Amino acid sequence: MATVRKSVFLSSLNQYYVIALAFLRLIILSRILTSEEFGIYIIAMSFLTFARVFRIFGIWDYIISDKELTEEKLGVCFTIVGLISLFFAVLFFSSSGFIGRLYGSGELETILNIVTISFLLNPFGLISQALMQRNMEFGKIFFIQFVSSTTNFVLSVALALLGYGAYSVAWGFVSGSAVMIGSILYMDPAHIVFRPRLRNSKEIMKFGGLSTFGDFLWEFLKFAPSIVAGLTLSLGEVGVFSRGQALINFFRQGTETAIGLVSKSWFAATSRENPLQLKENYLKATVMMSVISWPAFLTLFFLAPQLIRLVLGDGWERSVPVTQILSVGGLFSIHVFLGLHLFTAIQEVRWRVMANFVAAATLFIALLSFSAYGIRVVALSITVSQIMLFCMTLYGLHKLIGLNPVEIFSSALPSVGVTLVTMLPLVFLKTTGWIAANSTLVVLAVSGILTALFWIGSLWLFRHPLRLELMRAFAYFLRRFKGRHAVDK
Repeated sequence: MATVRKSVFLSSLNQYYVIALAFLRLIILSRILTSEEFGIYIIAMSFLTFARVFRIFGIWDYIISDKELTEEKLGVCFTIVGLISLFFAVLFFSSSGFIGRLYGSGELETILNIVTISFLLNPFGLISQALMQRNMEFGKIFFIQFVSSTTNFVLSVALALLGYGAYSVAWGFVSGSAVMIGSILYMDPAHIVFRPRLRNSKEIMKFGGLSTFGDFLWEFLKFAPSIVAGLTLSLGEVGVFSRGQALINFFRQGTETAIGLVSKSWFAATSRENPLQLKENYLKATVMMSVISWPAFLTLFFLAPQLIRLVLGDGWERSVPVTQILSVGGLFSIHVFLGLHLFTAIQEVRWRVMANFVAAATLFIALLSFSAYGIRVVALSITVSQIMLFCMTLYGLHKLIGLNPVEIFSSALPSVGVTLVTMLPLVFLKTTGWIAANSTLVVLAVSGILTALFWIGSLWLFRHPLRLELMRAFAYFLRRFKGRHAVDK
């Protein structure tokens, strides 16, 4: 358990640093780039993210979850990723002109060519990073992400200030990828390149094909709204929608990704060493995540106007309803996020595929039918698909590890209590009109302090398990401080 706690701490430190930089970059670039320039970049990254799913081909998850990993299997993984990456790099370089004409943007063609460069770089770091996560070496991952995200931030902002528009974000992305490879070469040179081989690849190809389909559906749920909205609405509307979605992504990255990265490795290790412990460990993870995630999403719902005004500046008010609608969908994401990780960790990828397929089909039908009615309807379509994904994930958990609704409900009660108490000050300030009558900074400062105090107090009021982890962490740092103070004397 000590390894898990250390991994969660390092993973959280990593994710919150990345979030802080991305948040600061968003604040700066929202005041420099236009909504159309944002929309162009988002569409380009949407296409490349879909291709990235096929490039990875489930190899990352295979390395984490395989029970008998060998050098020969790693060589097969490296070969598969390299060949697929080369194929998609050629494909995008040759089709960027068509995509640019489809959206009526010459800039989109150039940006696609720029960000495609990363496809030629990333195969050399994927195997090494997957091995680090399998072995829960999150200290190394933190270093790699630190230098990569810092490079991305510095170059993106510098080029934007120099007037390079949407190209600034694209070159920042490519530079971050290049620095990531250099960092991996420094941290783990033995796992950069493997001997190419395809012998005995049937098992990996089978897992990879099914996993890739599931990953494609997952990315569809995230990026299809921007792609479809770009065709049915306008690039400017895509920019407005993406800014509202960006705040949700920051919250989800902060409340879910840090713990989620560790949970996948933890579930995989549990599956290899003690499968009977899976249900207990899964419920522990959901209890810890829900007490952070639920108050965060509801806080974002209430304070969306103030946060968007602070982060994006004036002129982005139409992004507020997008953020609020998506924050409601975020309440269902805990079991989705952890449940899909568990399916992968125990190599039951077909359940992840089924859950994603139902949600993707729901989203696709909704977008084709209603996206022309505006970005609010697009956001509502995403929320409905999240609810469908939530239901399918719970069904899979029941079938695979015997988790029933009573166990889920009873484990969630302390988190529900903490969430309701935490929201009391925001509900009071909202209903009395105090939030509308005061400035953005005052509202955020007062609301932040009150919700933090109510959240901490309610952890003890409802005897939530997270309070024990906080007490343990406080005692640890207190001992470290006293020890250092004694040495100084």
